[in-house]
Parts: sequence; C-alpha cells; structure tokens
Amino acid sequence: MSGRSIHAVPLSDDAALAAWNAVLAHGESHGRERYATPWALPEMLERLRGPEHGMVYEAWALTEDDVVRASALVEYRTTDNVERIDATVVVDPDHRGRGLGSALLDAMVERTRALGRTRLGADAWWPMEAGTDGVGTLGADFLRARGFALGSSEILRVLTLPTPDAVLDRLAADAATHHADYRIVAFVGPVPDGFAAGWATLAGSLEAEAPTGGIEIEAADHGVEGLRTEEALMVRQGRTPHRAVAVDAAGDVVAYTELVTTAHEPERAYQWGTLVRADHRGHRLGMAVKVAAQRLLQQHAPGVREVFTWNAEENGPMIAVNEALGFRAVERAGWFERRLD
Repeated sequence: MSGRSIHAVPLSDDAALAAWNAVLAHGESHGRERYATPWALPEMLERLRGPEHGMVYEAWALTEDDVVRASALVEYRTTDNVERIDATVVVDPDHRGRGLGSALLDAMVERTRALGRTRLGADAWWPMEAGTDGVGTLGADFLRARGFALGSSEILRVLTLPTPDAVLDRLAADAATHHADYRIVAFVGPVPDGFAAGWATLAGSLEAEAPTGGIEIEAADHGVEGLRTEEALMVRQGRTPHRAVAVDAAGDVVAYTELVTTAHEPERAYQWGTLVRADHRGHRLGMAVKVAAQRLLQQHAPGVREVFTWNAEENGPMIAVNEALGFRAVERAGWFERRLD
C-alpha cells in the first residue's frame, strides 16, 4: 500500500512513542480487557530509554500515511542469552486481517538476523477453556502459521485482596514448622545492602530455573550494580516493590519474592519473581516469603484489590502455594519461539 512504512520509532520522539504505545496497549487489551496488563506510557518510556543493565529495548511501528497500524516491542540482552530476542507484535484491532501483523513480524525476523541472532520469541494469550495449546485462538494460530512452536504454557491467576490476617497467620505458622533454621525478612523498596548480592544471583537465575518447556534460557546475574539500576528504573516508573527473603544460618539469601505496585494502577499489584534455591527446597520457604510479602503489601498499600501472577502449567509446587493463598486461574498464555536458519 502506498504510504506504508515499517521503522524503528525514535526513542527521543515523545509523540511518536505515544502513538506507538497506544496501539500496543489497545491491541494487547482487545477482547481481554479484564485481564490485560499493558504498560502505562510513563512506565514504557522509562523502560525504553533505560538504562537497564544488560537489556536493550526497541519500538517498531508499521504505519500507513504516518498513522500507526501495528506495533512491536523488541527486547534483547547483551550479556547473556545472546542468541535470542523477544518481540511482542500487535495490530490495531480495527485493521486486523490485512496482513499487517505478518508484515511486521517478518520485519522482526529480519531484525533478529541483523542482530546476528537465531531465536525469536513471542507471546500469545487465550481463554482458559481453549486448553494448554491455544489451538483455534487468534494469537496462537497466527504464530504457529509463521513457524513458531509453543515452548511453555502459563496460567494467569488473580488474587482478590485483602486476604484475612487469620489466613495469612495460619499459612505462615504452618510453614514455620518446616524452616526453624531460617530467618524471614520483609521490606519495602530497595534490597538492603547485606542481601543485595544474594538477591541478584537468585533473581538472575529465575528464568533458567523456572519451567520453560522446550525454550532454553540462561541465568542472568547482573550483580548488585544491575540490581541497583533496576531499582532506580522502578522509582522513575512509579513502581514500589514489596519484598521478602529467607536467610539461612550463614546469612545467605536462599529464597526471595517481590510484589510490585504501580502509581498508574493503584488497585493492582503484580507478583514478580519467587524462587527458592535448589539446595534449600522442601522447607516451605516459598510459602513463607510470599506470605510475608503479601502481609507487607496489605499494610503499606491497602488500596490494592488484586494481585496478578503467572505460572508455567507444570510448576506444581508454586501453583500449590498460590492456590493455598487464594489465587484463581483466569487466563492462559503461551511462550513461543521460532528458530531461524
């Protein structure tokens, strides 16, 4: 079509990025408004412009006569997982069925090759009743038809707050009988210096430790410097982490979790990483840190009414913890990957 262009959006152009993000958010939310989690523009601008240790983000747009019809968010790492990039490709719902998504996705394939990489990741979402593979749903079928294979299926779960103190007390007390030799510490904001190195190592291993199906992910420890860079970014985005750690007798961080609130969605919180170090599992430390963080969240952010979390379908232990806390399954998502020649 005359006037069609696919191009990277300049990260210095506020107006162009606002138009790009509006399509990205609208496309992600269309048909799933209740559970969609698009980023507010101020959060996205900070994310794109960084800095974020070891991460690069790019905004790509397909425009027709200078109007954005499809958006792609590209992210890739520079210090680990250097064979892959991830791209979220979304089309304005009013312009679907015209080949725009295919054209933009093809451009992302070429961008992957231009970066010297061989693996391109993408996500899709679908209703619970569509099953673990999403066959017959728009996003999953779109990716499969273009050479992507489903690596891992996840479930979005939502917890309605507040959870009664009596429930948290009972869960904490039951877990405590299994970890008498550990200390649980909860805090709002930056990780205390004494825990920072251990937190960074454990959090960096999360994606490699979590079930990812056929998708290979390397651990990514960016150290204390990377942690502090991330925390500074969160402040600029208007986000506040509510965190908890389990510390062993030697003073090492062996489990962690964080619940994150944002000024742009005051009634929602997001469960980010939770992980127990492999050699310390079996002591119900996952439950202990999650209860501690949730208690802190309810104390410091009483206006939050929902917590969103995602778990791989095969992550039985963490699913059991979340269900005991009261999370309910509401939607599925798939993590797809295409390997390039």
